[in-house]
This record gives sequence, C-alpha cells and structure tokens, in this order.
Amino acid sequence: VLSECSFHITPGGEITWPEEYRSWKEGTPGRYSSTALNEPEGSLVLLHPPRGSLFYLDSSLPASSQTVRIQAAAPEPITLYVDGTVLARDRPSPLSVSYPLTRGEHRLRLVTASEELEGDFEVR
Repeated sequence: VLSECSFHITPGGEITWPEEYRSWKEGTPGRYSSTALNEPEGSLVLLHPPRGSLFYLDSSLPASSQTVRIQAAAPEPITLYVDGTVLARDRPSPLSVSYPLTRGEHRLRLVTASEELEGDFEVR
C-alpha cells in the first residue's frame, strides 16, 4: 500500500522544500517559483502537476491508492476545477488536493478573484 508523500507536504498541508531547493522560495509564504515558471510576484501558479504531465495506472495497486496531488499558490483563495467539475472552492493558498487517477486527458482550471490559469495532464 502506498502512503501519501510527506517529502513536500507537512501533515498540516504546508508545502516545504528540502534545503537544496529553498533558494526557489519567494518571500511570501506558500509562493514558490523556478526558472521554468517565470511567474510574476502575486500571480496564480500551478505548482503540481506540471502542464502536460503523463501518469500511468498500475494494475497491481488498488485504485484508491493511485492519486495525483494538485497544488497551486496565489495571493487569494483558489477554486479548482478538474474536467469542468469543482474539486475545491475558495481554498486558501497554498492549495493541495488529491485527485484519483482515471484514464484519459484531464483539464485543470484554477480561478481566483483576479486570475484564471489552465493546465492539463494525461493518465494511461
């Protein structure tokens, strides 16, 4: 049985980074950046999964243990849609939600009072 990753998420849901990656952290709690993101300060950011990610279902594992962690950060509450359905509404940043893996292409839409952002991932 797989357990939830505790490497980047504390039991309280706070995002943390190993020491060697802390230079990525910006001054605002819950806001992280990398050269790949290049997002301006105060922007809505999809932290995980990276756009265009590919995940595989493993038939040897129970379906209930196969999830993807969706993470985002913003200076205001975030609403998350997956394939047009609300998964989380007006959640504080950083947002961290588990989503069960199902085969197909999936569309993420993150919305705050002032911004929208889209992403996608595929499960085979």
